[in-house]
Amino acid sequence: MGMASGNGGRKAHQDLESNEATLDHLKPSEMDAPTLAPASSLASPVPDSVNPPLQTFGDYQILREIARGGMGVVYQAKQISLNRIVAMKMILSGQLASEDDVKRFYLEAESAAGLDHPAIVPIFEIGSHNGQHFFSMGYIDGPSLANILKDGPLAPRQAAECLARVCDAIQYAHDRGVIHRDLKPGNILLATESASAAMLNPLDPRDQTKHTVGKHTVGKQTATNISVANNAVASPPENSRSKSRVGPLRAVDSSISHRKTTSEFPYLPKVTDFGLAKQLHGNSELTGTGQVLGTPSYMPPEQADGRGANVGPLADVYALGAILYCMLTGRPPFQSANPIDTIIQVIKEPAIAPRQLNPSIPRDLETICLKAIEKSPLKRYGSAREMRAELERFLAGEPIEARPISAVERASRWLWRHPMVALMGLVILFATASVIGIIYASNRRLETERDIALVAKEAAKAQSLLAEKRLEKAIGAVDQMMVRTASERWATRPELQEERQRVLEDAVAFYESFGDENEQDARVQAEAAKSQMRVSEAYLMLNNLEASLKAAQKSLAIYERLIHLFPKSPNYLSAASEVSMAIANTYALSGKYAQAKSNYSFATELAKLALELDGKDRSFQTRSVEAKSHQVYFLLATDTAAGQAALQDLMLDARKLGEQDGGEFVERLTFAFALTVEGAYSTSNNDLNGGARCYDQAWTVLQEISGLPPPNTRQAAQYKYTRAIVAVQRGLVGSLRGKSMQEKELGLVQMQEGIELLDQLLLVNPKAFPYRIIKIQTISAR
Repeated sequence: MGMASGNGGRKAHQDLESNEATLDHLKPSEMDAPTLAPASSLASPVPDSVNPPLQTFGDYQILREIARGGMGVVYQAKQISLNRIVAMKMILSGQLASEDDVKRFYLEAESAAGLDHPAIVPIFEIGSHNGQHFFSMGYIDGPSLANILKDGPLAPRQAAECLARVCDAIQYAHDRGVIHRDLKPGNILLATESASAAMLNPLDPRDQTKHTVGKHTVGKQTATNISVANNAVASPPENSRSKSRVGPLRAVDSSISHRKTTSEFPYLPKVTDFGLAKQLHGNSELTGTGQVLGTPSYMPPEQADGRGANVGPLADVYALGAILYCMLTGRPPFQSANPIDTIIQVIKEPAIAPRQLNPSIPRDLETICLKAIEKSPLKRYGSAREMRAELERFLAGEPIEARPISAVERASRWLWRHPMVALMGLVILFATASVIGIIYASNRRLETERDIALVAKEAAKAQSLLAEKRLEKAIGAVDQMMVRTASERWATRPELQEERQRVLEDAVAFYESFGDENEQDARVQAEAAKSQMRVSEAYLMLNNLEASLKAAQKSLAIYERLIHLFPKSPNYLSAASEVSMAIANTYALSGKYAQAKSNYSFATELAKLALELDGKDRSFQTRSVEAKSHQVYFLLATDTAAGQAALQDLMLDARKLGEQDGGEFVERLTFAFALTVEGAYSTSNNDLNGGARCYDQAWTVLQEISGLPPPNTRQAAQYKYTRAIVAVQRGLVGSLRGKSMQEKELGLVQMQEGIELLDQLLLVNPKAFPYRIIKIQTISAR
């Protein structure tokens, strides 16, 4: 009805963050913001059978749990056949994992499995055992970079050395068509007991110097340490060692000399967690357009605003720059109290220059960092290889190729961030010129003043358009998060309800923070009305029907004022009809059917007026059919004769709408609901064949749009409610008409599917009268 981590101490895997982490609020002390991932990938609680102590799992003996995230759980395990220690990752939901969970899990494993590089955690085996999907990988006995940075920023040379090695690994992945898309300190593990660390920067065996990074101290490696590490991390062949102090980095750019410098960074960084990886040469995407994936503080603008098609290798270059920024300053370039504000900062705001936070940072290293995190991909380094070459030049004491931004560029960016000040300066400049013109050329005074007015007007117009576009992007990002929280995964998972509550409350605060309905400008009032509707949707998802109703009524009052001012505007009439429908739905959920019927009638009248002004607009046609469907639904229950007459008019319009080509989600859903109304009438008049025909056609339409994203949360609930009704009635009619036991049993299965959909709706709105009544009636009918 339209209402519708383990006890591993400093072990690296302790900080492993799952690709499916939730939208946690950021805290200033956190080095890594959580990863944003689609709600469909959030897993169920791990079964007890997955985590017993010292369990034998195929060829592995599980020793202990060392990390747990939103999608996966990681164990330290011993591979029995090869007698080596490995890390083993399993899907958190075990045998209950959805198809998307499994696809994403194997995408992570397969993306990393094709990469054989000393600075990438190796994948040893991918498979499943007794229905439990897993993959094993190198065990890294050391902290993550995020753990190191909790103690403060690194020394500049340590940061440059560490990132140069990570750049080498990322370029290696890019050359093989894999983009990581979730680089951050928590996904860079640091090997402390690895012979390959000595390969990268060999130390004199007699050197007893201890290297310090933050509060972590690493001394000379022992033979025992190396033996353990060789079980954990695959090392290059012996003949590949000691050829250069740069080690495997030399493969990145043959034009760079192999400089022999004493290493100041005693760890070997290893990149892990390819759960959000994108493969350039295949269809590896599991996400839709507009979804925001990644970690807000480390994602580039093209990833933050949901433009997934634009996320390429330069997105990883940006993340590398953000990691360097964090290593130099102790904090990411952008962080705020919640993910929404962080995303807006990433899209709109410039980063603070690192030397303002830490004056000891060399200017060349700051230049490298700022170039990598440019908003425009075209202004960044063209590849991780180029960035690594710049870091090598810095470490060797050679001039870097990147140059700090000029005074002119800095001034232009400042003016872009302060448009009103720039506009005032422009007006003052031309005003001064006009005074000079009066003194020296009074005959040109009027022409000068006219030019000033035109320039000021055009500048103000350009700034206004730019501000509107930025606001639209911010609203779009929040709307996407709202739709995600309305999904089945978020609505039906008890452990996510607290997080879901916070996201929705943040959305309410965001929508209410702009737009004043008392403004005289019609556009401002219309935006205020839309904001109130978004607030209403959020409260409906929070099961606060009273607050949802009040917000919708505020929106309707604004549209009624606009209709009074602009009676010939079909847009305001259609919008008011939609809001009145929402009010009626909320009344129906509360069991106040008289008020619901009145508002459905009002919505129908408004939609009719809009259609009379512009009968060719398909959105107005859709709104009219939707309003009529609900009105007829109530008429058939109270006034059969009037309902039957209205039903004929409704189905005439509905079939015209359904026969048009290129129908979008709302059009097709509206047509399906109209068919359910006709089916209900046929069934109530013992026309089971007619009812079955209507429900089968409605079911086909719903199946066709099942993969399309709903435009808002109300339409998402409307889809689920319509599908539940069709499943229940289709199953009931099928059982009554069925001649064989098999046909009757199929009908019972369809009815059960409808009951499960109603249960999902009741999880969001447990007191909703229509859902409860229909569920009770269906159970009785079965």
